[in-house]
Amino acid sequence: MPEEAETMASKTKRKVVLVIVEGSSDKTALELVLSRTFAPLDSTVTMVFVRGDITSDKNIHPANIVNRVTDVVKEYAQNNGKLHASDFLQVIQITDTDGTYIPQGSVVKVAGITPDPFYTLTNIQTANLLGTVRRNTRKGNNINKLVSQNTVWRTIPYKLYYLSCNMEHAFHNQNNLDDEQKKALARQFQRTYGRNVPSFYALLQSLLPPLPCQDYKTSWDYIRQGLHSLERCSNLYLALPANASQSGGVNAPQSGSSNASQSGGATNDDANAPQDAGDATE
Repeated sequence: MPEEAETMASKTKRKVVLVIVEGSSDKTALELVLSRTFAPLDSTVTMVFVRGDITSDKNIHPANIVNRVTDVVKEYAQNNGKLHASDFLQVIQITDTDGTYIPQGSVVKVAGITPDPFYTLTNIQTANLLGTVRRNTRKGNNINKLVSQNTVWRTIPYKLYYLSCNMEHAFHNQNNLDDEQKKALARQFQRTYGRNVPSFYALLQSLLPPLPCQDYKTSWDYIRQGLHSLERCSNLYLALPANASQSGGVNAPQSGSSNASQSGGATNDDANAPQDAGDATE
């Protein structure tokens, strides 16, 4: 390719929005609708899942978790045309809260509980009390480190967002599901929202914490308090292009408002939820 043409091609190359999620169900549910959401930015949304929660990995701690996230980005770059950091518009990571920040006394030992851990709106029930408490401490410390991080791979804008207490709870008001149930709900979510960006915005807006906790910092302050990390809530709305200014994101023309419930984040109006989403199982 002539040098001039090559330069022109590089100038028009679509930049990558890399979204890091914890499992294949997250990818199924979110990839199509996020691709459409970020399309006006002339960017390509790609989702990678890391087969597990790196924030609770026993080998991950605040001193190395940023490097672990950077490794995920670099591995994607190496396997997709040897991309450079400059080829990325931003990196978005999505994590479940899993009741991480609840008081230690709200982790309750229950022999033979299934699944283990078992999440309710007031406690985590588990046969492995010490292991669950240690996981919460480890996960909380790692999340706190990532929340304070603004870039990865030196220059790529980065933000961490949460679904509480997990994706199925936030999007469907269901919890403690097995893998097949999670996959079915992910496919249902894709069918309902994959081509309906306005409804997706409305759903995420309804899941915001109550005012005044609706920018990036205060939304994380909120989820760390009391039992909120067990409740149905999310700040993923702030990652969407029209709202990114509230979280320090890129290319954000304006900020949004919210009609979130003042009692705990999600509204009781399920008009924007998948039509056959069931009641909570807590």
